[in-house]
Amino acid sequence: MSGRRTPVVLAVVPARGGSKGVPGKNVAPVGGVPLVARAVRACRAAGRVTDVVVSTDDPGVAAVARAAGAVVVDRPAALAGDAARSEGAVLHALDVYEGQTGARVDTVLLVQCTSPFLTADEVDGVAAAVAGGGADCALTVAPFHGFVWRDGEAAAGVNHDPAHRPRRQDRTPEFLETGAAYAMRAEGFRTARHRFFGRIALVATDPARVLEIDDPHDLDRARLLAPLLDVPVPPPLSLSPPVKEPPRMSLRTRLLGDRPVGPGHPVFVTGEIGINHNGDLGTALALIDAAADAGCDAVKFQKRTPEVCTPRDQWDVERDTPWGRMTYIDYRHRVEFGEDEYRAIDAHCRERGIAWFASPWDVESVAFLEKFAPPAHKVASACLTDDELLRALRATGRTVVLSTGMSTPRQIRHAVEVLGSGNVVLCHATSTYPARAAELNLRVIGTLMAEYPNVPIGYSGHETGLQTTLAAVALGASFVERHITLDRAMWGSDQAASVEPGGLQRLVRDIRVVEEALGDGVKRVYDSELAPMRKLRRVPGTGDREAVAV
Repeated sequence: MSGRRTPVVLAVVPARGGSKGVPGKNVAPVGGVPLVARAVRACRAAGRVTDVVVSTDDPGVAAVARAAGAVVVDRPAALAGDAARSEGAVLHALDVYEGQTGARVDTVLLVQCTSPFLTADEVDGVAAAVAGGGADCALTVAPFHGFVWRDGEAAAGVNHDPAHRPRRQDRTPEFLETGAAYAMRAEGFRTARHRFFGRIALVATDPARVLEIDDPHDLDRARLLAPLLDVPVPPPLSLSPPVKEPPRMSLRTRLLGDRPVGPGHPVFVTGEIGINHNGDLGTALALIDAAADAGCDAVKFQKRTPEVCTPRDQWDVERDTPWGRMTYIDYRHRVEFGEDEYRAIDAHCRERGIAWFASPWDVESVAFLEKFAPPAHKVASACLTDDELLRALRATGRTVVLSTGMSTPRQIRHAVEVLGSGNVVLCHATSTYPARAAELNLRVIGTLMAEYPNVPIGYSGHETGLQTTLAAVALGASFVERHITLDRAMWGSDQAASVEPGGLQRLVRDIRVVEEALGDGVKRVYDSELAPMRKLRRVPGTGDREAVAV
């Protein structure tokens, strides 16, 4: 999996806790979403951005930022006062990021969460101007045709001669700095220590979306405009912190709904229903119940447009099914759910408190699933080489879980580049149903971790038995998916490689035991060991007294 180094584009969102104009401004909701989360979302949806860092001195801002999928850098007090410059916070975050990740940042972005209607395209625009356009720095601007005055003993025109009032069409175009997003070549930024140096590029934006929140009236206007300017987005993020505090600087964290996925977080366990429901809604709801009862975090389905996903020469081929002999295209329709069924599935999952998402096999199915605002989308191994599908999934801005079965290292690398590594959870898989233990090759999990240091690595298993999935967790998989069924003897190609309800309960239980047993990797003497130490250790060792005292 070798190749040229992918340029690193780091977006930094300075978001200190104090604000004289609007107390708690950076976590103030607009359109139901905190300002800092809106900024993180725009950056995470931008195709060129590799990672997003929020620099803050406030625990509340940090919790919201992590829930939105950003890495948090603690901002020193010296850089968090009223007189502190944003450049100082960005330089500090840049140093911490490179020091803790080992990555070399090529382009660094300064993104202000006080601009609530910033879009991913605008973030991409300034990034592209520097990363690919030859500029040293870039900023978002809006076309401006106002006449600016400066007051004094006598008022004076700033951008015009008061004695001459030209028509708008006769004026030289002028632009207003929006204050939303800036991009800088990292090396030059470190030297200049200012956001403007060298060749500066302007990225024009929609003037109707320009608003910078500096006082309560600005915040009121933003809230009134949000229903008009916001594109449809998933339900607002929870303001609660994650279940478990993540590592201070984890690049491998992604968000599935409001659940962080990556090292330091509980393993995200998904029950893959797929088409094991055989087109029966009652069976699908029973499988959701089985997954919820077992403690799974989500269930997953498959969604196809039969005429798109079925080769034309197979449409009229007849086959035996539980519903009699029928053509293959009729069979594909028979096992496919429509909107009514998915509405029922969505309602039942909400009732049971379990998330659901699906693997779309075509672009039309992506649009269908977007109606339900799923926490993520999944790419089946068979679809890994479908660039059109991958681009459609990337455009949703949601986390994409990518299975890597039946794929070469080069194909995997290309798919990650098309999707954008900042949105991906990568799953090792062997696409045989069921897969033999000798072909599971679980050490590939470690290979993927080394090759993709900023991507969470998971495991999608198609084997029989549970031991190998537990081994995948022990090897570091932070996302686990297994096919589930009510009865492995049921009709269907995936049933034999699926886990029945009793096995699913044991699997989830044992995953939780394994992840607890893995610990944090810090060697220590536990309190429970002190009594055996006193009783069994014949020759005291250096540090024993300190351990006992602690």
